[in-house]
Amino acid sequence: MLLDTRQGDDPGVLASVRSAVDEWFSAGGRAGLTVIDGSEVIERLVAEGVLAEAAPPRAVNEGGGGNAGARPPRPRLQALVRVPGWGGAPVSPPEKLRSDEDEGEVVDEVPVGSTAVPWVTVWRSKGLSERDLNIPTGENTNATGSMGLKKGDWDIEIDHRHYFREEVFADLPWSRDARKTTREVTTAVFEIWIDGGLAGETALTVSHNTDTSSTTYRQKNEMTHLRWGEAKPWVARRALLGAVMTLDRELNPDGVPKFRIRIDRR
Repeated sequence: MLLDTRQGDDPGVLASVRSAVDEWFSAGGRAGLTVIDGSEVIERLVAEGVLAEAAPPRAVNEGGGGNAGARPPRPRLQALVRVPGWGGAPVSPPEKLRSDEDEGEVVDEVPVGSTAVPWVTVWRSKGLSERDLNIPTGENTNATGSMGLKKGDWDIEIDHRHYFREEVFADLPWSRDARKTTREVTTAVFEIWIDGGLAGETALTVSHNTDTSSTTYRQKNEMTHLRWGEAKPWVARRALLGAVMTLDRELNPDGVPKFRIRIDRR
C-alpha cells in the first residue's frame, strides 16, 4: 500500500502512522525493544541468541603464495533483517556485473508497478524443469524445495560454482550452517514476477557449498541453491515448465541489495 498526500491521501492517516512508529522507540520497557548503548549490550544479545555472528571473511592473501601476508579474519555481526542504508557511498557491484557493453545488462524496461530503482540482470536460466519448479512426477526426481543455480542460458562466461557466491550474492551477510560446516547460508529480499505481473515479495534463503574437494564440485554441478520457501506456491506450476527465469539485482544499492526474479513463458 502506498500513501502520498500529493495524490490526495489523508495527511492525518500518515501522521498517525508516523506517531505509531515513533512510539515503538519511545515507549520504555516495551517487550522486544533493546537500546544499544554500549558494547556489553551487544555481547549480551549475541549470548542470548538475539544477534548472530556471521562466518568470518576469508583471509586476504597479499603475499602472492601460500598464506603469506594473509590478514587474520575479523568476526562481524550478521544482519537479521534488511534495513535502509544510513547514507555513505553506494555499494558498487563486482566487475562482471557492471553495465559495460560486454558484461552485464542494465534493465531499462521494468514490469509495471516495480520499484523505481535501477536493476542489472545477473543471470538467465534455460527452460525451467520440473526439478527447478519443484513439481516432479518421476520416481527418481524429488522435490527438494530449492533450485540449483547452474550456468543457465547466460551469454557471459562464468564459473557457476563460484559466480553466485562470490559475485551475485557477495554483498549479503553470509553465515556458516551449524549442521554442515561446508555450507554457508544467507537471506535476501526477492520480488517475484510471473509473465510481467507481480506475484509477491518475500525473503528467500540462498545456500552455498564451499567444499571444492567434493564430487559435486569436481563434476561441475551446482554449488549454490535458491530455496523457494514462501514463493513456492507462485512457481510450482506445470504451466511454467519451459519458461525462462531472469535474475536481476539492484544496481548500486544503499545497504543490502534486493533481487528480482522474472519468470516469463516464451
